[in-house]
Amino acid sequence: MKLRSLFPRLVLLPLLVAAVSSALAQLTATPETTEGPYYIFNSTQRLDTAWLVNADNDLTLVTGSTTRASGTPLLLSGQLVNLTGAPVAGATIEIWQTDNNGIYYHSGNTYQSRDQNFQFFGTSVTDAGGNYSFRAVRPGLYTGRIRHIHFKIKLNGTTLATSQLMFEEDRAQFTTDMVAADLGSRISLVLINPVSGTDATGAAVQIATRQLVVNATGTSTAGAPVITAQPASASVSVGDSVTLAITATSTTAITYQWRRDGVAIAGATGATLTLPSVTTTQAGTYTSVVTNSSGATTSNPATLAVLPAGGTSTAALVNLSVRSYLPSSTATLTAGFVIQSASGKRILVRAVGPTLTSFGVTGAMADPRLEIYDTTAAKIAENDSWDASLATTFAQVGAFALPAGSRDAALTVTLPAGAGTAEVRGTSAGVVLVEAYDTASLATSRLVNLSARSNVGTADSSLIAGFSLNGTGSKRLLIRAIGPRLAAFGVTGGLSDPRLDIYNAAGTVLASNDDWAASLASVFAQVSAFALTTGSKDAAVAVTLPAGASYTAVISGVNGATGEAMIEIYELP
Repeated sequence: MKLRSLFPRLVLLPLLVAAVSSALAQLTATPETTEGPYYIFNSTQRLDTAWLVNADNDLTLVTGSTTRASGTPLLLSGQLVNLTGAPVAGATIEIWQTDNNGIYYHSGNTYQSRDQNFQFFGTSVTDAGGNYSFRAVRPGLYTGRIRHIHFKIKLNGTTLATSQLMFEEDRAQFTTDMVAADLGSRISLVLINPVSGTDATGAAVQIATRQLVVNATGTSTAGAPVITAQPASASVSVGDSVTLAITATSTTAITYQWRRDGVAIAGATGATLTLPSVTTTQAGTYTSVVTNSSGATTSNPATLAVLPAGGTSTAALVNLSVRSYLPSSTATLTAGFVIQSASGKRILVRAVGPTLTSFGVTGAMADPRLEIYDTTAAKIAENDSWDASLATTFAQVGAFALPAGSRDAALTVTLPAGAGTAEVRGTSAGVVLVEAYDTASLATSRLVNLSARSNVGTADSSLIAGFSLNGTGSKRLLIRAIGPRLAAFGVTGGLSDPRLDIYNAAGTVLASNDDWAASLASVFAQVSAFALTTGSKDAAVAVTLPAGASYTAVISGVNGATGEAMIEIYELP
């Protein structure tokens, strides 16, 4: 989207929408706490740990099983840095915790009492950017302690830190919990504040980030394998052959295990995975777990899209939604979109407030108002309370129903080619969900850019955007989280250091970024995205995703920072 069309009134920002320290600033190391009695490999209570030799970063799925653990999934990610803020690559982060019922893996708890689908222990090896990620569950409570997750950080065979993550929601009990009380004010360095959401299956998901800081330099030369070349996503036709490959280094012998959608593939135990005659059932997300005697490293996900025989990709953006908290009646959630068309495109736009309470959302906006602007910044449509005649349109695009007579807002509008904007306000503060649906996805008329700008807070006040791709094949997208750069366009209170995480419907992290890479500058130019300042703390990724699925992009503030941010999603050539 051209800069002049984005910011004349800040109403044409593209749909769903702390000062920065220098690189040499000294950070505070993550404080250490007791290991506790239930670290699996040091327990005096002898346990079978052989099954944990391939423990990966997904604690909700035990190797060989297709049934996930019970409880609310917790997607935990972040960055490991040293005291100067430089990323620490090749370090192994271990976590261990209770299952959903508050049970640890130790001999004092019987096999029958444990969730037999929960892994209890997981490892994640930091990539070149120091990034780590886990899929776990919210730990269950047990008598005497607040909710927590144990972790260790290891590099080159040395344990750099042993500590515990704790939850912001338990702040009232920090003085009575022995570990939290011992930490005192340092507890802020190990706090997480999960954001509530749902995945494409409707299951509740919580998302949390935490930067970890250690006194270390360099990268790993020992320990778990280090992946030097990740498997690449691919789009092929039915009957074609495709090979996924991974390269890893290790000082000791290594083994491989490929997985599709988190489930181990029988016999797929080499550095390459070849599928000689692809079928539609083989589409999905592939990872490889690389293991040596010191630990296991899981690759980044690679998506395989499968087209009909002889077909070409028809993947296209068809909808986007964003949920955000507006702190007052004057606050605005701005969502934008760019349409590529000779004749315009008809879209459905909704601002859902009161109906969110039926999904367990507290503090929902009581009465949202929706306004639509065209590329000239002229208001062309508005709605306060939706009309019952739209119910059939909701069903046609797969949108959930709204109760008759609710104060939610919705409308359909035909927009010409170019930029369009939706603005949402309320009569009072509250959480609101803005959605935009393509009512008739056509190759000659399509959405090519979706974005949104709003406040990024903590917990349910964070900015969470969802989007879908329909059609066949795959689509390469540019996704950006803009914070500091907004100041150049007159936006005050921008998020000083945004982090961007992309998830699939299963909650797997597909891509993450904290600070954008200069190599993406040419990609920005391809889609006329405004340039970012070299070295800025804005975030951006280019990712290839398969069609026929929904995805979630989460913007959070590093170390709990808050402020205005904008998410942008562009189709790439």
